[in-house]
Amino acid sequence: MERPEGEAAEDGGSVDAAVEKPARPKPGYPIQYRPSAHEALITEYFSEPGRTLVADWSPLPVDWSLVVCFVNRSGSNWLTDLLAATRKAGRAGEYLNADVVTRQSDQREHASLDDYLRFLAKRTGRGRCFAFKTGIAQLHFLRKSRIIPDLIPKAKYLLVRRKDVAAQALSFIKAADTKEWQRFEGQEPKPFDYAAVHDRHILGTIQSITDQYAGFEQYFATFGIDYISVVYEDLMDDTPGEFARIASELGIEVEDAASLIASARTSVMQRDEESERRIRRFHRAMGRR
Repeated sequence: MERPEGEAAEDGGSVDAAVEKPARPKPGYPIQYRPSAHEALITEYFSEPGRTLVADWSPLPVDWSLVVCFVNRSGSNWLTDLLAATRKAGRAGEYLNADVVTRQSDQREHASLDDYLRFLAKRTGRGRCFAFKTGIAQLHFLRKSRIIPDLIPKAKYLLVRRKDVAAQALSFIKAADTKEWQRFEGQEPKPFDYAAVHDRHILGTIQSITDQYAGFEQYFATFGIDYISVVYEDLMDDTPGEFARIASELGIEVEDAASLIASARTSVMQRDEESERRIRRFHRAMGRR
């Protein structure tokens, strides 16, 4: 479970008999990071006339929040589908992608980001749990702007990762090329030539993935946050048992995990023998058989 997030006390100046000393400036955000395009576009959008980033700082009207931390192709969609099937956690999506925020805000005339988030909490969380997925740069944006923890309350964190990062990297390369980020039963896969993927491309993508996970670890260490670790392969090997563990750590009661898993609408696993062969060839080239 997540450790409660404490507030750092401001070290203001003392007051003597005649002169009030000026308060020391508040420290800046403690982690250096590269802001994402999502942050830049959302900030720009809510800087336009008639809009503001946050109009109402009162916490979202939910019992708790679930922050699903992920890197692309980690298996997070499958996990969030299972959690949504419990009806005790909101359906987590990538709601903080700039194109989603601006499109929804235009359609529903949300004049502030908090108004958009309140709408989502009501629609996706039924007023109980607001759940969303976030990359590390988006998480920094939320923390730096104080949306977490001031606006999004009582957050619990899941970190979804894969043991086989090379396979995750190849899956990302394929999804980025085909634009097929999720596929359901009955949908035909889009064609992709695994053999054409260069080892350097896989190596560079592995570096990006591991850097992002290091960023999550830095975030949790800096702000003193405990998180629940989810490993995709462990969830695959024992879905009922592993999902029951995750739900228990979140405080969600699941009476029959096997039946819930069978009823959930989950995406199709896209790993196949062709991708397995390409990964084996990559590992041989790297000297690891």
